[in-house]
Amino acid sequence: MGFGRSYGRESGFLGKKFSGISCARIWEALDNNSASSTIAFVTDVGNDLGYEQPVDEIIAWVETCVARLKQHGADVVLTDLPLGVLTAMSEAKFYLLRSVLFPSCKLSWREMLDRATGLSGRLKELAKTQNVSIFTVPNAWYGFDPIHPRSRFMRNYWRELFAVMASDNSITPGRQLSLRSYWRLRTLTTPGLGRKVPEGQFSSRQLLLADGSSIALY
Repeated sequence: MGFGRSYGRESGFLGKKFSGISCARIWEALDNNSASSTIAFVTDVGNDLGYEQPVDEIIAWVETCVARLKQHGADVVLTDLPLGVLTAMSEAKFYLLRSVLFPSCKLSWREMLDRATGLSGRLKELAKTQNVSIFTVPNAWYGFDPIHPRSRFMRNYWRELFAVMASDNSITPGRQLSLRSYWRLRTLTTPGLGRKVPEGQFSSRQLLLADGSSIALY
C-alpha cells in the first residue's frame, strides 16, 4: 500500500519524491545480489494510468523490468488489474477517488476504464510471451478502495502470491506487524530526487523486523 509509484516516470505524494521503478537503484542492488534465488512480484501496474501514461509505454516499462529480473534468474509473478472492481465502480466514486489519489489526472471515467481493460489484456499477453505467472486478486478482497485489498486480506494476498510460485510450503504464518512497525514502514521514504547517494549505498532506508527479515526502499 504505497504512494502510487510509476514504473517509468518521477512521481510524488505529499512532498515525497520517487524515481520510476525501471530506473530506480534497486537494479544496482540486484546486480550485486549474491542470493541463491529471487522471487519478484511486479504489482500495481495500474498506477501509471492515473498519470495518463499510454498503455504501450506502461507495458514497455514493465517488460523492461520483467526482462531484467529474468536475466538474474528470478521467478516472476505479475498482478493483474482488478477489472471487476473497477467496472462495478460508479462514475461519482471514480471522480472522487481520482481527485484524491491522482489530482492532476484529466481522464474521464470511460477513458480510464478503456485503458485499464487494454492494459489488463496486454499484461496477460506479456505473461505468456515472457513465460511468467499472473495473479488476479479476488474482487471480494476489496472494499471502498478499488486499488488496495482490505488490510484483513493482506495475509491471504501474500500467501496466494507465494503459492503461485509453488513456494507456499516455505511460508510460515507469523504474527502481524505491531502498530509501531506498521507506521515506521509507512513513513519510510527515499531521498528526494537529485540528492546524491554514496557509492554502494543502494537503499536509503531499511526496516529490520522482529523475526530478522528486513525491508528496504530504493
